[in-house]
Amino acid sequence: MGASGFSAQRAGTVLLSLTAPPVLPAPPLAGVLVNRGVSPRTLIRLSLLMFAGGNAWLTVIGPGGSVAVIAGPLLMTGLGAGMSFGVGDSAAMSLVAPEQAGMATGFLNTMRIGSEAIVIAVYGAVLVSLIETRVGSRELAAKVAAGDLSGGGSAVRADAFTHALHLALYGTAAVCAIGAVAVFAALAPPRRTTPAASLTPEPARQPTKAV
Repeated sequence: MGASGFSAQRAGTVLLSLTAPPVLPAPPLAGVLVNRGVSPRTLIRLSLLMFAGGNAWLTVIGPGGSVAVIAGPLLMTGLGAGMSFGVGDSAAMSLVAPEQAGMATGFLNTMRIGSEAIVIAVYGAVLVSLIETRVGSRELAAKVAAGDLSGGGSAVRADAFTHALHLALYGTAAVCAIGAVAVFAALAPPRRTTPAASLTPEPARQPTKAV
């Protein structure tokens, strides 16, 4: 948002398209769909595909881009994330006894927040490294990644940031698409095996003699 020249207030308003769906409409929507017979496996796969599509769609972002351009992909990404939260939480809590619900909730939130922190750190490091290949300096790349394009050559820095961001978004989309396939395969119901027909011919029945 800083690289696009958005103020803090405007950036926060725009990001509501990403952060509001996981908190408000998406988890209840996922619960309604499950109650109507949609399998959690299908919803998890759909959420990952929406996340992948939203990240790929976000590559329309560029210097000077309008809010209308990025609102759609942010909304899709937020809905995908929110659906996965609702389905995942409900599936996890259904596996524990009621007296262990508090412990399970704490563990689930710890794992989620911890994994998000790790992903953000990795994503930021990758973004800085990609920008560095364009600007030639690690320190300058870190400033550009933080949205600071001040100084000479701001157009070159903005282009470097946009190129790096697009590559990172495509990579995220690919990981989510692969994850959707992996989840679909891992959660597939076991195939029912039918017993093989006996290859030994049945003995011919002897006609019974009338007494």
